[in-house]
Amino acid sequence: INKNGLNISSNNGIVWHIKGNKSRGAIGMGLLANIYGFAGVELDGTHKKIIIENGSDYFEVGTSGDKITISSSNKNAFDSSSILSRNANHKLHANGIAITEIPIAYGHTLPLPLGDLHLGATLKYIFAASMDNSQKFDFDNLKINFGNVKDNLRYTHTFGVDLGALWTLEWLGLGIVAKNLNAPTINTANGKYRILPQVRAGFSAEIWRLTFLLDMDLTPNKTLEPDKLNQMVGGGVILDLNWVDFR
Repeated sequence: INKNGLNISSNNGIVWHIKGNKSRGAIGMGLLANIYGFAGVELDGTHKKIIIENGSDYFEVGTSGDKITISSSNKNAFDSSSILSRNANHKLHANGIAITEIPIAYGHTLPLPLGDLHLGATLKYIFAASMDNSQKFDFDNLKINFGNVKDNLRYTHTFGVDLGALWTLEWLGLGIVAKNLNAPTINTANGKYRILPQVRAGFSAEIWRLTFLLDMDLTPNKTLEPDKLNQMVGGGVILDLNWVDFR
């Protein structure tokens, strides 16, 4: 029960793109808004028993083999070891980061004897707002106070660097992107949080009006949940009908 957590993420953006020509590559600018949040409960390790208070009576719920047992208990055991005791030092942890990025990107195509190689780089301004909140609670009086959230807000202005490469040959495409190569640091109420570089590879194949895509993280990525890493695989299909695409 101690291994619990709720993760929330939202990624949004708008991109303006200028197509390349014979003398220069493509140029892109954007506005990206990303939100990441985590909440979890840390239970008091000294209060792990299930002892229930019913007026002046106390009952302990336990197990014996494959059966659930109920036995009588007392107030001292309830106060000192029950998960429901008001003396238990349970804690709720919640943190979140909202990141706004303004990237400027440039990409150039290099013809090869076999296919084309497309190279790109992005320099992006990063504004981050971080919130951390930790407080004690008990199951007898579930009052969660978020009044001190403003006091725990920290702001960061920094920048990031991304690089990418894509090789295409008629209907086939193979790509790789490395994000946040400079490992930018964000200020939080609990110290510094470093955004480690992330590397992702992708594959695409065009057959008739269909494009099949597959991509995956080559490196595990940090999350807001303590000691928890994230590594994703994604895929999709695009149907191109000239005036409209179905994805």
